Amino acid sequence: MKILFFLSAFSALGLIVIFFRRLSWVMAMPKSDFLYSLKETRPFFSEFYAMLVVPSQRFYGNKFLPWFFKRAEKTVHWFRIHILKIEHSLFDLKHYFRGKHEVRTGGNSPYWKGMNEYKEELKEGDKNVK
Repeated sequence: MKILFFLSAFSALGLIVIFFRRLSWVMAMPKSDFLYSLKETRPFFSEFYAMLVVPSQRFYGNKFLPWFFKRAEKTVHWFRIHILKIEHSLFDLKHYFRGKHEVRTGGNSPYWKGMNEYKEELKEGDKNVK
């Protein structure tokens, strides 16, 4: 812990020495030279902007965005295809369940024979009553 304290203290002391060494050099300059150098120097982040931000913006606009939209379009297409496959499977499942309820024997099963005979008896009973 002491080592970290001494390292941070010496680092802070070094920064203060560097800052005040430059400050004493600026304070010793005549006012006209100081104003001239202040007007002639570029802003602090101009080189940073020219060397990092501008190329990053070019890369973002020319390379990254087209790649991103192409990937997004492929992903949406893939997702859509799989959703349609799932929908088709559910559609087949619906037809499978619906087919279980339909009579496929053409009325030849014992159940439907009994139902048809009962209907015939009801019709004949209605005719006899009249």
